[in-house]
Amino acid sequence: MSLIRLSADNPAALLAIAVLVVVLGVIGIVTLPIQMLPNIEYPEINVSTDWRSAAPQEVEANIVEPQEDALRQVPGVVEMSSDVRAGNGNVHLRFDIGTNLQQAMLDVLNALNHAEPPPADAEEPEIRVGGWDFPVATLLVHPRVPEPGTDVTDFQRVLDTAVEPRLLEIDGVQRVNLRSERDQMVLISFDPYRTAALGVQVSDIANTVTRAVDTTGGLASVGRRQYTVRFLGGFDLDELGELIVARRGNQPVYLSEIAEIETVLYPRSGFMYRTGYPAYYIQVQGKYGANTVAILDEINKAIDELNAGPLAAEELQIVLSFDASVHIRRAIALVNGNLVLGIVLALGVLWCFLRGWKATLLIALTIPFSLLPALLALSWLGRSLNVVSLAGLAFAVGLVLDAAIIVQENIVRLRQDGMTSEEAMRHGPSQVVGALFASTVTSIAIFLPILFMEGLEGQLFADLALTLSVAVATSAIAAMTILPVASRHFLKNEDTTDRLKDFWDKVTRNVVDWTGTPKRRAAWIITLLTVPPLLTWLLAPKLDFLPQADSDGVEVFFSMPEGIPLATIENELMAEVIRRFQPYVDGDASPGIRGYNLYSYGSNASGVYIYPSDPREAPELIRKLREEILVGLAGTKPFVSRASLLNVGISGGRNSNIDL
Repeated sequence: MSLIRLSADNPAALLAIAVLVVVLGVIGIVTLPIQMLPNIEYPEINVSTDWRSAAPQEVEANIVEPQEDALRQVPGVVEMSSDVRAGNGNVHLRFDIGTNLQQAMLDVLNALNHAEPPPADAEEPEIRVGGWDFPVATLLVHPRVPEPGTDVTDFQRVLDTAVEPRLLEIDGVQRVNLRSERDQMVLISFDPYRTAALGVQVSDIANTVTRAVDTTGGLASVGRRQYTVRFLGGFDLDELGELIVARRGNQPVYLSEIAEIETVLYPRSGFMYRTGYPAYYIQVQGKYGANTVAILDEINKAIDELNAGPLAAEELQIVLSFDASVHIRRAIALVNGNLVLGIVLALGVLWCFLRGWKATLLIALTIPFSLLPALLALSWLGRSLNVVSLAGLAFAVGLVLDAAIIVQENIVRLRQDGMTSEEAMRHGPSQVVGALFASTVTSIAIFLPILFMEGLEGQLFADLALTLSVAVATSAIAAMTILPVASRHFLKNEDTTDRLKDFWDKVTRNVVDWTGTPKRRAAWIITLLTVPPLLTWLLAPKLDFLPQADSDGVEVFFSMPEGIPLATIENELMAEVIRRFQPYVDGDASPGIRGYNLYSYGSNASGVYIYPSDPREAPELIRKLREEILVGLAGTKPFVSRASLLNVGISGGRNSNIDL
């Protein structure tokens, strides 16, 4: 009551507050990061340990199993899985939703300290907090003109000096992962016959090379100065051959006598092709809560600069493998369109009852004063503008109008009963404040509990609950303050005669006639209690976590037996796939293919992502891939599916995993 009286007595202050809300709301819209979905945090910790050149069986027995025995005691772990491969072991821990990851990190470190120590030549475990770190963009660098036998590692210099620094300049980029990078290593290949003839053990060679490092010997005080004592045991590549690995009598055996020493690149862990071109794969990781659309806009600018500058001089080209900003803008534009359409339809229906443009527009005035604070709340709480938060705003449009309709209808009723506009403004809102408060609280009570839900669902739909709750609460305040003051000024001379009085009287008489006897009332009660639930059950759509928002692309995963060498996959399987795709790329066959990314990181991680020339022909392309293009690949079974934009987790939420 005091709020209604205060706003009525101070219209200038109310106007200033309203303008401030609008300005802050617009600032909130501008500063909100734009994403497809809300940020979803996975309470996970990954422990990775490298042991160079060790077989998977050795990594499992000496590193992973001791770590598993120690980590299974960590509190809060709900799932532990391990991944073992040559030279590396990973232990992945998943915790209860809401787990304090800082405390979990300390528990993991403490458990590892009590684990059996790893082999001496293994690296220290690397611990990473968080779930799957999805990149905001993936890029590919490939030759402008395809050349046989192209090695993408030849691009490394220009990537290190030009591409990586330019991408790191972009605001919101956390790091750039050069996924196709291959480090150099020193390869010592010894002659087993020569070594055996000289009686040199393999352990002698390994120990000698291992000891060839610089060693700190502490501090030494000489006079008035203090010096660092170091033993310079490291050798340049040309000097390694002078290492003495053994002695036979008085004769030293040098490493160069029994071995060849050279610098080579580490073996490839995978490869990538861009529409038939060997390509260098780059991932761009964004900072938490960064504006995905803004980052991709800057990446596109950087691509144009690099292609016109340093990459052009090297006859190279960089392309954006997948531009999510196109789909984000498309999705947000669709929701915005539905939001505007909902406002127009709601106001159109409202006009049919009020039969006055001024009264209808005054109610419409409360919409921005209700929705803008919701956007401001998203900004203050570090949320993002995404399809879920916008869906909440679209859903809120009908709810925020309820409060304004209740107040405005009562003001109009009091005017029709003979009150002046001043009296109606003061008494109209106060008479319905109880009903208005009850309506607002019940609406908020439906959605607000979502904010306190734990798990993936709570994180995903919290933005919807937040926008709805804030919008409904502010709509009640706007209806009790802004609307009455505006009605006093703009509806002062408005004709309040109900031109539909005869129509409503007729409707009332018909309702009384339809329910005039006990039998009729019982029939209506039974009908209204049974027919709506029955229709709900019959017309209910299939249950799903998220809608299948189809992307423009088509995904193919190749299932093949374990243990196939990477070179065999490239030279036999992928070469055949490229050959079969070529007519569709050249336009000699339909549906056309605009481009594709073909990749393999081993027999259990091989596939291709295809971009149809016309996204509307994606279903036909899927059919051809299944029935013609990918039929008869030796030792391989392809799985073809339409890519989804609303992927939550690696599987996209539509796969069932069975662990045996």
